[in-house]
Amino acid sequence: LAVRPGRVPAGSFTIMIGLYVLFTVLMRQKYDVGVQVPLAVAGVLSGVVADLLNVWLRPGQSNSALRAFAALVPAVATAASILALAMTQGVWWSIHLWAGAVVLAGATGWLLAYLVTSAPAPTAASATE
Repeated sequence: LAVRPGRVPAGSFTIMIGLYVLFTVLMRQKYDVGVQVPLAVAGVLSGVVADLLNVWLRPGQSNSALRAFAALVPAVATAASILALAMTQGVWWSIHLWAGAVVLAGATGWLLAYLVTSAPAPTAASATE
C-alpha cells in the first residue's frame, strides 16, 4: 500500500532503511567504530538504492513491478551489509551461505509480494454466483 504512486515521498526509503540500520548498528556494535561506519553507510546506500528502484520500477503501477521491487530491496540490503562486514571484519561464512542469504532475502520479499498480489479482489457479481 505504501508504494502506490504519489504516496512515498522521495528519500523515504533512505530514511526508513538508513535509520533502522543505524540504530541497529549502534545497539549491536557499541565499541567497534571500524565496523559501525561501514555498516551504517551500507544501510544508507541500501535506502538510496531502494528509492532509486521505487522511481525506476514504479511498483504501484503493476504487480510484476511490485514483486521485483519487493525482491530487490531486501536482497540489496542484505548484500550491502554482508559486503560491509567482509570489508571490515571478514566473513567466515562460505560463499554458499552468504550468497544464499542474499537469495533467500530476495525470495522472501518476492513471495510475500506474490502472496499479497496473487488473487484479484472478489466482485459483487462473483459473490452472488
